[in-house]
Amino acid sequence: MNYVILAILIMTIIFKLGGVILQHMHSFRLRMMYESYLSLNTMGIIGMILFFNFFMDFDTIYPWIFLAVYALYTLIIATSYIYKVHVLSLEDLEPNLWLTLMDGIFLCFFLYFSKQYFGVLSHLFYIYLVLISILFSQKKSLYFSSFVSLCYVVLVTLLDVKDLFSFNAVINILLIFLLGYVLSSLITEINKLESRMGYICEDLENKNLLLNEMICKDFLTNLYNHKTFYLYYKQFIQRSCDHKESFSVAMLDIDNFKKVNDTYGHLAGDLILREVSSLILANIQQNDIAARYGGEEFAIIFPDPIPKKSIETCEKIRTAIETHPFDVDGQVIKVTISGGVAGGIFKKPHHKQSKLLEFVDQLMYKAKMAGKNKILFSQELLVISD
Repeated sequence: MNYVILAILIMTIIFKLGGVILQHMHSFRLRMMYESYLSLNTMGIIGMILFFNFFMDFDTIYPWIFLAVYALYTLIIATSYIYKVHVLSLEDLEPNLWLTLMDGIFLCFFLYFSKQYFGVLSHLFYIYLVLISILFSQKKSLYFSSFVSLCYVVLVTLLDVKDLFSFNAVINILLIFLLGYVLSSLITEINKLESRMGYICEDLENKNLLLNEMICKDFLTNLYNHKTFYLYYKQFIQRSCDHKESFSVAMLDIDNFKKVNDTYGHLAGDLILREVSSLILANIQQNDIAARYGGEEFAIIFPDPIPKKSIETCEKIRTAIETHPFDVDGQVIKVTISGGVAGGIFKKPHHKQSKLLEFVDQLMYKAKMAGKNKILFSQELLVISD
């Protein structure tokens, strides 16, 4: 029975070490692992109670006072954690060096009160050394080797100073330093590998973002391309159905663009497309979706359910383009746009999705027929229910 309880105690400490290792493997799970760590602290206290109760026969109350102090210490740490996380909402849960060194002092007290089993339980120093080396992986492991060795020396001296120069004591001190050196080298290499992997992941993420941008955007204008526009358009239709909210769509077309290409060349036409796109981006909101719909035609989705704001934005774009000096080979030319704007609300996501676009396209066509350089809009909200 006694050996079973001893095994439970040692396994509790090993599980506590495992909890701390996991705690620092993934920062996004830090809170959960820290809570597990505190739970394992409580298990450690229960293990000590069982050990003192079944293995030890004390004629003083000091061991139980020590156990009460350790329980209070754990309670303070747990309370501090709860205050930081649930009251102050802090994200920094890095371990405290001084509190971790206190764990070593508590371990010395425990081993002192369990001196009858010191030969077996002294190996807990190795577990403790691994624990603090992992917790403070950015620091030198040899520093902690020195601290653990000092604890070991003090404890052996208190038990019997003559044992300090025994073969077992000297070997244990040397092994502690050797373990510290091995851990220091290993953790350094792991940190280098982690740093390299972090760089590779960051580089891969940046390349994925660049690739995604290349797929989603038009190379010439830096606006969304035709395919991406329709993906967003379908999303807004679904949102309109789910939340019973309207959104607006605008279609804009550069006036007489073919004449510009024929007169000044396609490179000049590309320059105008880029500058017009820049003026569109400069006058829309962050949540608005602007795309090159095709050729010299542009489309904008306005999430705002108030169509009036969409109309005002399109007028700002039209005015900005009309007053902008387009410099083509040292010659300033005038460029204008025509367009249509309308708001719509969808009742069903899969019925006549193109109806709103067709309606806006007709408004743009009428603006062209009415003399160009104007934005036509619908006062009424288009309800698409079938």
